[in-house]
Amino acid sequence: MTDTLYADDLTPGQEIPLGHYTLTEEAIVDFARQWDPITIHTGPADDSPLGSVIASGIQTLAVYQRLAAQAFWTRFPSGIGRGFEMTFRRPVLPGTTLTGQITIRSIEPRPDRGDAKLVIDAALVGDDGQTVLDVTNSSVMPLRPH
Repeated sequence: MTDTLYADDLTPGQEIPLGHYTLTEEAIVDFARQWDPITIHTGPADDSPLGSVIASGIQTLAVYQRLAAQAFWTRFPSGIGRGFEMTFRRPVLPGTTLTGQITIRSIEPRPDRGDAKLVIDAALVGDDGQTVLDVTNSSVMPLRPH
C-alpha cells in the first residue's frame, strides 16, 4: 500500500493501528476550561468522586480524531464524513496514554460515482488495555482513479 489510500485499497477486517497520546492534568483542565467547564473536568480534584479530574468525553473524542487523522484519514485525497456513533466506556484520568486501532467493517464501491461507502469501527484504549471510547464512522471515500 502506498502513502495515498483509496477505498479500494482496503479490505473488511483490515486493522490500522493508531499512534498514542498522553493526556496530562494540565491539558485536561485547559481543554475543559474552554470547551466543557464542568467541575469534574476543571477541578478541584477534591470535588471529584474519582479523586481526580477526568478528561471530557469531547476531549477524548478529539484525541481519537487526531490519532485517526494522522494514521488514516489524511492519507485519502478526499472524503466526506456521513456520521458516527460513539460510546464512552471509562473515564480518562490524567497521565493516561491513549492508543487504539481502526478496523474496516465494510466497503461498498460505487464505481459509477468513483467512490465507496466506508464503515469503520475504532477504539481507544488506556494504559491498562481497557477501552475508553468506541466509535463507528460512516464515510464516502474515493476509489482509485482508472
